Amino acid sequence: MTLRSILRHSNLNLLKEIICVSDGNEEASIFEKELKAMHPKVQVIINKENKGLIVTKMEAAARAKGAVLMFLEPHVVVTPQWLEPLLQRLEQEPRALVMPSLDLLDKDMTTYQRMPFIYWRFEWNLNLIAYNPWRQEPTTSEPYPSPATSGGIYAIRKEWWDHLEFFDPKMIRWGGDHVEASHKVWRCGGRIEIHPCSRVGHWFRSEEAGCARAGTHNKVRNYKRLAEVWLDGHKESFYKVKPEARNMPAGELQQMQESRERLKCQDMDWYLQNVDVELAWEENHICIPGAKKAG
Repeated sequence: MTLRSILRHSNLNLLKEIICVSDGNEEASIFEKELKAMHPKVQVIINKENKGLIVTKMEAAARAKGAVLMFLEPHVVVTPQWLEPLLQRLEQEPRALVMPSLDLLDKDMTTYQRMPFIYWRFEWNLNLIAYNPWRQEPTTSEPYPSPATSGGIYAIRKEWWDHLEFFDPKMIRWGGDHVEASHKVWRCGGRIEIHPCSRVGHWFRSEEAGCARAGTHNKVRNYKRLAEVWLDGHKESFYKVKPEARNMPAGELQQMQESRERLKCQDMDWYLQNVDVELAWEENHICIPGAKKAG
């Protein structure tokens, strides 16, 4: 259904190729012939063994021939003229990462519900949340900034992607790529935006299901690597709410620290002062898991 909606609702003259990746699926679940038969621009990459989301994205991006990378997930439905606003914005802002506005699909991907205005941001445990404290809708059709990206559905120029050296090659399987993308883009010279004129329906799996597939230990380890590289003097705030990460080995970090220095990225204080001011406020109001209530 995802590929069918892309072919139906996209200007195919704007697409260099459509790359579908099967990451360690059983042969009966790949449908290679059926997918290729839908359009000559469709390619199917088959990983015999599951490599995980992060490595799979890196390898697919390296193979892509187009000037823009558009990442999608297999449980989405795009709507008419979803692509043009994203490409237009990247023409205006070559160092942007631009997301469509995500709407809700049910599990069968047959019921579409328009979502209100949201933006994405992190809490100190590095978990992602959708945020709309004012319950407002955007007042214009212009893209608006978001402190973070949800990680799976966005457009970015390939030249900018390569410049930012995505992703940390020592992160394991799944979890944390959206954190790295958010900090690298904002802090190393770019910006993250959501475009209200681009609408994509998305079936949101539960957080528990995602953790079960990827392994909670791997996810926390990835978060620790990111905290050690990107949070600077604010690492303790992360460890307060992720105490299990404190003594967890994170592996060698020099390569990522050198990458950050080479990219001349802003520090965490800059991000808190200029991008996610709510996160700065929350740092003095952290609820520590298992702690007794004051008073």
